Amino acid sequence: MKKIGFVVMMIMICLPFITGCTSTNHAITQTGLFDNDLDKMMLAYRQIEYGQTTKVDLENLGFDFEAVNVTHYSGPEAMREIFGDQMFNSVFNNAESDVVLEMDCMLIDFNRYEMYSVPYVDMVTKSDRFYFSEKKNSRKGVEVHLSLVLKDKTVVYAGDRRVRVDEKGADSAFAAGLFDAVGDVSGIRRAVGK
Repeated sequence: MKKIGFVVMMIMICLPFITGCTSTNHAITQTGLFDNDLDKMMLAYRQIEYGQTTKVDLENLGFDFEAVNVTHYSGPEAMREIFGDQMFNSVFNNAESDVVLEMDCMLIDFNRYEMYSVPYVDMVTKSDRFYFSEKKNSRKGVEVHLSLVLKDKTVVYAGDRRVRVDEKGADSAFAAGLFDAVGDVSGIRRAVGK
């Protein structure tokens, strides 16, 4: 009888490693704009003309700058976002008197700018939870960030960063999955035993 119990217990322990079990993480960042339809958003984006499209025109196209996950940068913060901290700080770290006057003029001019960042992320990450020696993982989806820079309420720059991801990978180490599972079980026992 003990032998049957031992065999059943071994099957129960080994079954997840044989059949596999996957955890799935579905990360979504959306704004609600364009019914969360990426194709509609990109169609509206392609209608933007530099020096012509105004903030009101953008709103008429369907961009709502008060929507969730839309980030607004104004004045110097917009410039810092566009040019990066290193370049932005290097300009303002020069203490010569004529440079200080130029900086004052630049800061006044920077206030004419604003930037909006509009994200769209739909990414699925899968990873094996139970494995013997090879842990498979994958990521698939799309990540898009639109940057709209306006000067005096007119678009002077519109850029998009698009990444379509379809990655598969594996981490291998002999019996690593078994050791991880045993470590998790012993960690649970320690936590319960406290």
